[in-house]
Amino acid sequence: TCSLIANADPVESNFETNTDLLNHMLTEADVPHVQRSVYRGYLREAKSRDTLVQFREVARRFSPALKGQLLMHVSRHWIGKIYYLAGAPEQCLMEIADSVDTQFYS
Repeated sequence: TCSLIANADPVESNFETNTDLLNHMLTEADVPHVQRSVYRGYLREAKSRDTLVQFREVARRFSPALKGQLLMHVSRHWIGKIYYLAGAPEQCLMEIADSVDTQFYS
């Protein structure tokens, strides 16, 4: 059953693989336990960005209209917080949502 779950979610599978590799490296390098949680926390937080990257890859296959509508739906929480975009044409907002590149830093 674990392999079925891992195959169903490539982001989760990648996270598990990276976590296993990190744990092995941390043990081999004798990294203090207090610092280990920082590195593991980074991997947990990066999983959200990895999900978004995978989503964008899937959305890229859609027609421009479908992709724009879908990106607008998943981006509405941050687009709504940008006051100067209030009242902007939907096509403009779709293009902005499509062109934003998320970055993740520790």
